Amino acid sequence: MGYFDLPKLIGGRGAKWHTALILVCLFAYAVGLLAVRKATNVCFFLIVFIAVAHFFSNRNDYSILATDQERLFLLVAFASPFIAVALTKLLRLEFSYRDLDAESRYLIAGFLFYFYMVKRVNLSRILSLALPLGLILTLICAALTPDVAGRWGGRYATSFVDPNVLGSYAAIMSFMTLMALSSEGGQPRLLKVVQLTGIGAGLLLVLLAASRGGWVTAVALFILWLALRWRENKKQLAAASLVPIAIVVISMLAVPNLKTRVMAPVSDVSSWVEGSDKTTASGQRLSIWKMSLHLIAEKPLTGWGIPGAQAELSSTHAAQWTNEVIKDAHGEYGGAHNDALQMMIQSGVWGLAAYLLLLLVPLRVFLRHRPKSVGDTRLACELGACLVVGVMVGGLTNELLSLKYLASFYSITVAGLAAQVLAQQTQTSTEEVSLS
Repeated sequence: MGYFDLPKLIGGRGAKWHTALILVCLFAYAVGLLAVRKATNVCFFLIVFIAVAHFFSNRNDYSILATDQERLFLLVAFASPFIAVALTKLLRLEFSYRDLDAESRYLIAGFLFYFYMVKRVNLSRILSLALPLGLILTLICAALTPDVAGRWGGRYATSFVDPNVLGSYAAIMSFMTLMALSSEGGQPRLLKVVQLTGIGAGLLLVLLAASRGGWVTAVALFILWLALRWRENKKQLAAASLVPIAIVVISMLAVPNLKTRVMAPVSDVSSWVEGSDKTTASGQRLSIWKMSLHLIAEKPLTGWGIPGAQAELSSTHAAQWTNEVIKDAHGEYGGAHNDALQMMIQSGVWGLAAYLLLLLVPLRVFLRHRPKSVGDTRLACELGACLVVGVMVGGLTNELLSLKYLASFYSITVAGLAAQVLAQQTQTSTEEVSLS
């Protein structure tokens, strides 16, 4: 049987057409994330529809999945953004469904988690091919639309993904692919070629998008990759390390503007602190964060909600901030440019708690189970840790949790990888009990 045979990707019982449809959705949501508008959102809702139909026709399969403490913590983590927004809406006596769109996807992820366990989805193996294909497709789309790059001063972007998000997620997908390439298990040679090509395409996207947040994310994930692989074949590790390093060095030499952009934040921050120039890119980002902290300090328990923050910044209260900062912060074009600040503006301290739960609980699951896992399950732990750490670091300077298509991607991926890890643990425990 081949590496990508259907039973090895989705092992749960069910009709072949039903299983094939799930598989198509799980490939397409990752391949189209940065390249095809609405692809990830459409796949998310298709998977949810399939999962609901499967639940009502196979309820007994779900009844045997007991909710232990670890699974309960995961369910709470997935539900926490929705709970935080709903709670603060009630505290503000604001009765509307607005602001609950992305948060509802995390809530649904708790249900998808059990669906994946029942269907025994091997998401790590699916992503080992889907992610590099997605990076290659995204590079092609960005290269073939120079008019889009022109709107961003020559920085690579796609029709619906700005350079900042593109840089951060290209870094995340590249290092998830590198995790898969360097993992144990007999991967086909052709798959490794696709993965190497995808890593090259992804790192080019990171550099050409010229997103400093993406560069920092790439450095953090490179360190994570080294930490997770350090005790394995050191010769292979050293050889694989040369790929991203070579791409960075060649790009820095070939594109002089990259070096200038790397060094610019040092002088930008200094000018902002001194007050001599607050209009630089880094200076505006610092002004946005300062303004966000002012808003949070005014309503730490109830938050503002997105409409409330927009209204406040349109009032006389906003006179001390420039129109450019206000537009970039909470207007049509962006947010606080920091996931934690954005969630706190929306939901106060409850938003901060939700942010920490959504990231740290899955990360603990992945890192806790990695040492005793092997094969695809071990890779699932590594891919999950890579995604969470990437979102955590990239989210310091961009919003990677509040955009709807990114919420869909995070929900599908973390729920699927966590289900793969914990389903394997359940199967191992059952086998140990039966042997004893």
